[in-house]
Amino acid sequence: MSDSVQTNSPSLQSPGDVDIQELFLVTAKGNYINLDSYLIEFNIYEDLFSNTLSGDIAISDSRNLIKELPIMGDEFIVIKFKTPDYPSELSISKTFRVVSITDRKTFPSIYILKFVSIETIIDSLSPIYKSFDGTISDVVDNIFNEFLRTNRTYVRQGNNALASNEKTSLIILNETSNKVKFVSPGWGPIKCINWLCSKAMPNDGKACNFLFWETNKFFYFGSIEKIFQLGQTNDALTIGRYAYSPPGVFKTTDVNRKMFVIEDLEILNSSDALESYNLGHYASRVLSLDLINKSYDEIEYDHVKEYKNYTHVSGKEAVPIYSQPFRNPLKRTIVQTRHPELFTGVKENANEKFPYIFGNRNSNLFELNNFRMKITIPGRTDISVGSLIDIIFPDVSPRDETDSVAHIDKMYSGKYIITGLRHKINPVRHYMILEIVKDGLQRDITKPSPTIFSDVL
Repeated sequence: MSDSVQTNSPSLQSPGDVDIQELFLVTAKGNYINLDSYLIEFNIYEDLFSNTLSGDIAISDSRNLIKELPIMGDEFIVIKFKTPDYPSELSISKTFRVVSITDRKTFPSIYILKFVSIETIIDSLSPIYKSFDGTISDVVDNIFNEFLRTNRTYVRQGNNALASNEKTSLIILNETSNKVKFVSPGWGPIKCINWLCSKAMPNDGKACNFLFWETNKFFYFGSIEKIFQLGQTNDALTIGRYAYSPPGVFKTTDVNRKMFVIEDLEILNSSDALESYNLGHYASRVLSLDLINKSYDEIEYDHVKEYKNYTHVSGKEAVPIYSQPFRNPLKRTIVQTRHPELFTGVKENANEKFPYIFGNRNSNLFELNNFRMKITIPGRTDISVGSLIDIIFPDVSPRDETDSVAHIDKMYSGKYIITGLRHKINPVRHYMILEIVKDGLQRDITKPSPTIFSDVL
């Protein structure tokens, strides 16, 4: 999510300027070495569908640190940087764990260190054998605080680096309405939370598209629909209005305006009808078997009919990126068992609600594949995955000298959600490569537009 700020300070000389405040490697003995003079480039990756952050750093090792320290592939990397003149709370500051050394070259000595969030390592070493009981959002909060919460970063003290008192935080975007009682069979905390995401129903809203993800500031648990709902009433969740300009075309000396220029734009994919048919995007069915009473129910879900009941990135008035597709719920059928009153005093446990969650969740998450773009913009440290972005999409229709109307594609312009983000930082510049998604259009494509072409019937 984002706390957007204006970037009109005179010390921001050009878009993408970056202030790398800390970049050092912590050895197994607790000593540290600055990597500033060895840096070629580092990348930090955020993804709405990935639970934790990851990254890599390319090192030009003129002092043979890999031998002298040595670097074995299990060190810590402390990273702190920000956009010039942003307040300190908008800096990106985190400690990562090195997990491997790749692409090593000898002359000159260059290699890449791959790193992940420390929570990734904790998760892999923390099997849970424990029972949990309560609303799903409360159970997620309990699992995070008991098993995943850790020191966010290291601080330098003399010749050593010590863990700071700052802990990672989980933000619950929206509470869940249903409860769960289960025993973890040795799953890690992240697998437990992902399983709970698939069983969660919102306390407010309709979509069951709950996810658990990490940004450069916090961890989040909540539904994607909740982000869309918040975006309708809180402009601070939208990072700004960006327009595409081919290189060399946009001429201005205003650094703030340059910060909101899309430097590169690529459409990754549009809707795929065949994939939608096969994976149950348009319709699906759950056969729910009651093992206690020896009965079953058939629950069918029709997403085309239900689409208007959800809040989308463009609001409630959005129209789907398809018209009236064929649909047959039998094509995507799953069988699920339920155990009514399996636990004493617990009614409607999560598995009893699952038949009403599956189609809803499957289709709403699938909507996030319908129209995806990749854009490159100047880096900012107040942006994270899960934020909304307003895009002016260019209209590619032909025009002549009599055409005075601004060529903006009203169908594909508007708000998108950032589902993937790559911070790409070298010693002088910070780029951001965003994957952005729209789950609905702003104009009804079922109504034909007037056309001047005689060959369009």
